Amino acid sequence: FQQHFRGLRGEFYAMRPRDLIQFFCSCGTTVEVRFQTNLAERGEVLIEQGHVLHCATGELEDDEAARVIMLWESGDFLTRPLREAPPHSVTLPWMTLMLEHAREIDESGEFATVSAEIRPETLEALPDWLDAETDEKGGTPS
Repeated sequence: FQQHFRGLRGEFYAMRPRDLIQFFCSCGTTVEVRFQTNLAERGEVLIEQGHVLHCATGELEDDEAARVIMLWESGDFLTRPLREAPPHSVTLPWMTLMLEHAREIDESGEFATVSAEIRPETLEALPDWLDAETDEKGGTPS
């Protein structure tokens, strides 16, 4: 670990770029977030006081770049303090970007695909305490 590094590094998989962007915006953070996917795609998101001001990946530098980055599923990320005034390429508020992203996922059926992957043996392995807790409250398990 570098002694003078003032940021956060990690891998994204379960917590995807959309989740990291939402986290930093919700906290009102000023930060530069760089992403690299396992397929070597690169992108950056510049956030100032919780507002996404700039997104870029490949040839894209705008709301479309934000949309593409939020779709990435796995890779690495790096954050560092935003040192200079970023360009303003993103026109939509971050909440609108998130809502548009959620709509696209819903229309694409991504969540339906994920839920269809649950195997019967996984459901059978759920703990019995769910049923016991419901019975203690006088209800029946659903």
